[in-house]
Amino acid sequence: MRKTLKTALSVCIIGSLFPLTQVGLAQGEGLSGTITMSGSTTVLPLAEALADGFMDEYSNVAFEIEGGGSSAGIEECAGGDVDIGMSSRELGSGDPDLVAHEIARDGVAAIVNEENPVDDLSIEELRDIFSGEITNWEEVGGEDWDIVVVSREEGSGTRDFFEEKVMEGEDITDDALEVDSNEELKDKVIDEEAAIGYVSMGYVEDVRGLALDGVEPTLENCQSGDYPLVRSLYFLHLPPEPSENKLIEAFMEFCLDDGQAIVEDEGYITIS
Repeated sequence: MRKTLKTALSVCIIGSLFPLTQVGLAQGEGLSGTITMSGSTTVLPLAEALADGFMDEYSNVAFEIEGGGSSAGIEECAGGDVDIGMSSRELGSGDPDLVAHEIARDGVAAIVNEENPVDDLSIEELRDIFSGEITNWEEVGGEDWDIVVVSREEGSGTRDFFEEKVMEGEDITDDALEVDSNEELKDKVIDEEAAIGYVSMGYVEDVRGLALDGVEPTLENCQSGDYPLVRSLYFLHLPPEPSENKLIEAFMEFCLDDGQAIVEDEGYITIS
């Protein structure tokens, strides 16, 4: 079961603290060092769980992990501020030259307040709501409530994906409330009965995920390909040089092998 974040944007996982440069592979020492990570708040709880699993095997390794959004993670990784960037979007032609590892897949759900009777929208209706073309829930079979649109901020990987797959070139309305994390967006929808937003499926708790064109946002429907909003999640790092980044290499191998059991346990979609 995926963990719900209780802190908005920053999580620190501390094992035994070692300087970042102390990455030992000497005989009998095993791995040691600190891995720093930042980026997507969608990937954040999974990164925390994978880090816990890795530290169970390597007790002399520590992690420092914080959110900030996919674009922030990409920039900080490219600038050498962190070892690994976390992204819920693919690297584009304008992004820095980084090595991308797909570690999991995830569904994006349109969410409403539990008091809202609407439970299904077409992709076209969802687009019209977020563009401001539809402004009252009564227009899609709901109550006579003015719709409150809540969106992620510019630079969010979740927003980029939503704009690509749902908006199809239409702009999100200027009247939308913008928030900086999945958790904050969910809280806005909980607090406002007329609100609608979109989040990683792992955050659909105390809100209701809408069916899209009759297909519920479930893990099974994502795995089968029936649900339309499924995207890849990535860990990113600078291109490695010979004989360097052994700690990063070992962590990536763990994430793509034994760590896939953790991916499944956390409610994400495995890549294997």
